[in-house]
Amino acid sequence: FESYHRPPVVTEKNTFVEKKNHKPREKMKFFIGYSFSPTAPYGITIGGVARRVGWYARFKTNMSFRDYTKECNDERVLDVRNDVYYQFTPGMKKKTNSHIGTAGLVIKCTPWLYTSVGLGYGERSLLWHYTAYSYTNNNIQEEAWCKNIDSSYKGIAGDIDVMVKLGQVYISAGCSTISFEYIDLNAGLGVFF
Repeated sequence: FESYHRPPVVTEKNTFVEKKNHKPREKMKFFIGYSFSPTAPYGITIGGVARRVGWYARFKTNMSFRDYTKECNDERVLDVRNDVYYQFTPGMKKKTNSHIGTAGLVIKCTPWLYTSVGLGYGERSLLWHYTAYSYTNNNIQEEAWCKNIDSSYKGIAGDIDVMVKLGQVYISAGCSTISFEYIDLNAGLGVFF
């Protein structure tokens, strides 16, 4: 008695794969622009934005690298030698060294409105000019700058801005801070490409 084995029946299944409508991936658009603030008027911002999120990097400075010899404070106290006395220059001659670098995220809110927020490092040194005179003959012994430590800041820098895109051009406005103690305004003008 022979067993008869029937070959398996192969049925062809109709498979239907639904293709999802994927939007083509949006290419990153890059931008570059001039950045300005009252204490650091020379700045540059670069970055890029894809569909919704992007990045930026910014550096601002006032191009001042003035050196100082001593430290002082808001009460105009300055540590000098015992054989001299000092006076601050009439009208309080001042200089500021300001340098800030930040980087962070750009978020595309609408096709024409963007916001950015970032962190970095910043330093703002307020310098006062002084003259030291000899007690014996009132001759000038030294003319130099001192750093006002009560009104100088360095540490973590942060900024937040709003960008409005008008065609390929953008304008921006916002504010920045150093160590959350000193606050400055930001403005910018640039192009997307």
